[in-house]
Amino acid sequence: MFVVDSSGSILRENWQVILDFMKNIIRDLRIGPNAVQIGVVSFSDNVQPVFQLNTYQNKEAMLRHVDRMVYLDQSTNTQEALRYMRTVMFTSQNGDRSGAPNSAIIITDGVPQLPSNLNEARRLAVQEAQVARRQGINLFAIGVGPQITQEVLNSLANRPPSQFTFKVNQFRELETILTQVASAACGTVVTTPCKICLTFLMYGLGRCSETPLVSHAFLCQFYR
Repeated sequence: MFVVDSSGSILRENWQVILDFMKNIIRDLRIGPNAVQIGVVSFSDNVQPVFQLNTYQNKEAMLRHVDRMVYLDQSTNTQEALRYMRTVMFTSQNGDRSGAPNSAIIITDGVPQLPSNLNEARRLAVQEAQVARRQGINLFAIGVGPQITQEVLNSLANRPPSQFTFKVNQFRELETILTQVASAACGTVVTTPCKICLTFLMYGLGRCSETPLVSHAFLCQFYR
């Protein structure tokens, strides 16, 4: 599932890097009801679903829909995105399948913003992450750029940080850790055949540039 945050801090060329990152992942997956299922939800002040896990069984149609994703240009309601991910998108009526362990990959260049008090926003986001982990969701955190600290990544991700957190200096470097992240996520699943729900969650620092940030969370379930 791609959870898309339409808040401030990256430039248009970085938005395209994110789209390409998403599409490169999708292209390498086998899409179908007995293979990979992907859903997309966008969020800013509020959460807006784009498509559910069981909406598309055709990879090309899915890629075209990703290309049409638009900016919402508001703030970063991370805690609501995490709550929506685990309570709405990961449900059987929206395509979630029993017996598939859940993994979430959070990609961020900043901090949660809503509510307006940043300390409270972070507390609520961390609280939602804790609930997700208690429900068995493996949370990975990837930090991009200088604004995101290792402390924030550690507060969102599972332990140990050496396995569940990653950091790069620029968005274009995401492709350099793609294999490493995917291997770590699948490495948390020990069953054979491999069954996994994988989520990428990306959000941004906020409104500090002319171009609104759109961040993404990507969730897929696949059977290998």
